[in-house]
Amino acid sequence: MFGWFEKKETNFHIKEQMEDCVEQLKYKWTEYIKILPFNDEISLAYKIELFTNPAQIFVENTFPVLLSDVEQQGNSFWVMIFSAIQQSKTHSIDELNEAMAELEKKFTK
Repeated sequence: MFGWFEKKETNFHIKEQMEDCVEQLKYKWTEYIKILPFNDEISLAYKIELFTNPAQIFVENTFPVLLSDVEQQGNSFWVMIFSAIQQSKTHSIDELNEAMAELEKKFTK
């Protein structure tokens, strides 16, 4: 019974960390898009794919608890990436949905 309260507190802590992580990833994504000279022919999906490597290193080093659950780490990571991009408003929801579909096809084969 007492373990339930500990788990609830842990879940709240993880939720706070995830929100903080998304906020920081949003900033990193915005800077990434500004700094790197992508031409218009490069797809958003490819830009996101390139961004995931430094983003994953950042999350692993700064918020390791968010990637500690092996079963959920892939899903959680992608949710954080797409949430950060959506919140950055650098691309429309339609563009983001298209990129998500493209990446899902590529990585779920």
